[in-house]
Amino acid sequence: MGASFAQVEAAFPAPIDKAMTEKIWVFIKKETQAPDNLPLPPIFFDEKIPREARMMFQFPSEDAPDNNLQISIGTQSTRLWKEEMFLWALGHELAHYAFLMQENQWQKKTIYDNNIRHHCNIEFMRITRDIVEIIWEQYQSVVNRMRMYNEVFKSCARQPLQ
Repeated sequence: MGASFAQVEAAFPAPIDKAMTEKIWVFIKKETQAPDNLPLPPIFFDEKIPREARMMFQFPSEDAPDNNLQISIGTQSTRLWKEEMFLWALGHELAHYAFLMQENQWQKKTIYDNNIRHHCNIEFMRITRDIVEIIWEQYQSVVNRMRMYNEVFKSCARQPLQ
């Protein structure tokens, strides 16, 4: 099993900005009309996820019933990211979680329905694009802002069925 969120924070070169993560999470919940008490999913560092995946939202489904409901953060490539890109990617995975929970009527399940393709979904793209602006308000890096915007569209182009 991977490391916990607290261990991730301790192991990551720049600590995860909990305040920004919470701000992003509150925004996502508002935009998806999630229950106020919907908690963050478990977040773990995991050396075993594919290097190219960097971060993954995992959940038990018909195809992968043994998955845990969690966000896994790759330990290699994410260490090279600037904090803004790390926060955006975490927000992207949190949006996947919120969309999945919305599709499943906010109910905890042993197997989740997953019929909505998120990456090219207009609402998903709008939310992940707006996460860029939340991060921009604090960090003010034009270069990283453009990189984050680029990732919104790359996600759709690279993995339209996800």
